[in-house]
Amino acid sequence: MEQIPRWSRSGGPIYVRAMAGHRQYLVREMLLHRAERRVYDGEARVARQREIVAELRADDLPYKLAEDLLGVFQATLLLHRSHLERLLREQDAQDSES
Repeated sequence: MEQIPRWSRSGGPIYVRAMAGHRQYLVREMLLHRAERRVYDGEARVARQREIVAELRADDLPYKLAEDLLGVFQATLLLHRSHLERLLREQDAQDSES
């Protein structure tokens, strides 16, 4: 049996023993977990940045840089969502073939 790295919720590696036939399944699950985590973290980041922009505007402070950063966070979140959707489509296709 070989050891295959998996990632814990805290971001550290966890090694699981798996037979060679299960390697693809575990790698796919690891990729899905990472993609889901990136979407989750990205949504929280965007929400917090929106709050920051609103606070700056309400206090009549410069907010342009914070607003630009919000745009970067939103664009990155779109990329993470599209990657997750692609992984899920691939999983569905593989599951229907089995």
